[in-house]
Amino acid sequence: MAGIGAITHAAEGGAQATEHSADDEHAFAKLGYQDEAPIVSFDPADESQKNSKIDEIENNARRLQNGIAGYAGDRKGDAMQLPPPVPHHPLSPKRVPEKRERKEWAAQNDAWAARADNAHGVAGNIALSRVPEGTYAYKLGNQPVGMMKLADKEDHTELTWLTTHPGVSGAGQSLVEKAANVSEANGHGGAVRLTSRDEAATRFYGSVGFRGDRSDMRLDPARSGLWNNNNGSWSLNANDGKGYLARKDEAAEEPSASSEATAPPEA
Repeated sequence: MAGIGAITHAAEGGAQATEHSADDEHAFAKLGYQDEAPIVSFDPADESQKNSKIDEIENNARRLQNGIAGYAGDRKGDAMQLPPPVPHHPLSPKRVPEKRERKEWAAQNDAWAARADNAHGVAGNIALSRVPEGTYAYKLGNQPVGMMKLADKEDHTELTWLTTHPGVSGAGQSLVEKAANVSEANGHGGAVRLTSRDEAATRFYGSVGFRGDRSDMRLDPARSGLWNNNNGSWSLNANDGKGYLARKDEAAEEPSASSEATAPPEA
């Protein structure tokens, strides 16, 4: 089964490394693909759950921050909160190339550092949010690899925050698909609007169908050739027939494509 998303690896350098836990290694130990993205909602069922959901959001956002810091802190892999290397496994993180190849990788380092810093900062903003409604996380086991916040407006869904782990590609696309389907469920026809934080984010959102100025980017999947609607469910055409990266309790079929990246995935 071809899949959406993969574990990737980057060049040397970056932020201060943090220790990773056995829980993180366990979360990434067995990965595979499934029909639906493993995205969880933190919407409280009633007022009595609100405080516990706020705590859950903060805990997940801090775990995501720690994962990002560990990944950015040691790109050789010693402190990465990603799977330990497994020979010939396409989801295994790639180590820094030999010395003769490092110059090319070093050229990408500034972009990776900026990507990690932005992702870490947005996760911190989500952690500080006191409004659990509209908060979602893409999780591999207990480890979040992406989070977003949505707000319901009169004629669209507002995407206020979105961040993903730099070492996991495809999570951003999956979260945007979720946003379009939340909009559909709220009667807005999949319409999503947002303000893009920088040029890299603008490129990513443009690649999934958003149009307009950075200060007011708009997605109308019904008018975009990049999207399709199957029985009321929006998805990107590029993802048709593919599974979503997920934690598997049992051994899962491995994707055929290599997961190595030479430039930072934008989401």
